[in-house]
Amino acid sequence: MDALHERLGDSADEDDAREVIRRSRRDRGPVDVLVHNAGIMWVGSFDEEPGAAARAQLGVDLLGVINGIKTAAPAMREAGHGHLITVASAASILPTPGEATYAATKHGVLGYFKAVRTEMRGTGVHFTAVMPAVVDTVLAAGTGTGAGPLLRPDDVAAAVVRAVARPRFEITVPGFIGPVTRLADLLPQPVRDRIFGAVVPDQVAQVRADARAGYEEAAFTTSRAGRGQGWAASAE
Repeated sequence: MDALHERLGDSADEDDAREVIRRSRRDRGPVDVLVHNAGIMWVGSFDEEPGAAARAQLGVDLLGVINGIKTAAPAMREAGHGHLITVASAASILPTPGEATYAATKHGVLGYFKAVRTEMRGTGVHFTAVMPAVVDTVLAAGTGTGAGPLLRPDDVAAAVVRAVARPRFEITVPGFIGPVTRLADLLPQPVRDRIFGAVVPDQVAQVRADARAGYEEAAFTTSRAGRGQGWAASAE
């Protein structure tokens, strides 16, 4: 399987999504696996978040995924096979203080995947949401990790490769996050709050703003916000 990596100009732009898939089909043939791996994140108290930062996250983190799925999925459905993978976040299923809008986009991605997967059931197209905890990238600069270890990008890449080889819908990294969350959801809210309080980092309290200043300036400057969605389109 050959991999073609494409860089979009604006992940929230449907025309760019169509163009990256068009180039992939032109150069390598039908797209068998599409991996979305992009995100920007503003960290701090919800009521201090600039409106521009919220809009940028909705564009990159949610609309970028929606545009990619809408562009690639119909051809996969017609072919009777394919695999759509998004690197979402453990914030898709956890309460994450200090990351309210980011979490909203990741909950949205998981909800969108659930709905479209149900619509395409029986078509031969697989869906996978990979949901890692904190990964050692610039996006996570200055944030805490909670009860989990600080992941390496290779940990997430390995989860994606495993998903291609053996498709599953929801994958958390580390794996214990999924079972703990499902168990907690069965418990009374006060107990659930204590469990999540022990596991999930409180980024409002823990964030080191000085360590994030450079990243957030680059991510949310008007001329740059929403740009640079990373794609990997694979064709056999």
